[in-house]
Amino acid sequence: MNAGLLNVLDGVVDSPNRIVIMTTNHPEKLDPALIRPGRIDVVTHIGSVDAEQLRRLFLNFYPQVEVADSLPARFSEAVCELAIRPSPAHVQGYLLGYKHDPAAAVAR
Repeated sequence: MNAGLLNVLDGVVDSPNRIVIMTTNHPEKLDPALIRPGRIDVVTHIGSVDAEQLRRLFLNFYPQVEVADSLPARFSEAVCELAIRPSPAHVQGYLLGYKHDPAAAVAR
């Protein structure tokens, strides 16, 4: 384990009101010294998105699309029909490819 990282997390220099967010795809590979109680207070699993989350991600990504428009629902339905259950990061990565064209994001 990198001692410098632990020193930063433990606060060699006092930094009150600090929130540190760590992410990993492989929590089982983390050094126990890094994730001991006192360093990590909350562990949250972020899994696959559901239909409503897909619709909301689409609307957040394309603020110009109206809530009543059919594009968000069509996008959600199309993704839910896939054999995979994507993560929020997968959805964001896909939508970035169609940053200025929400209709194309739905069509493809």
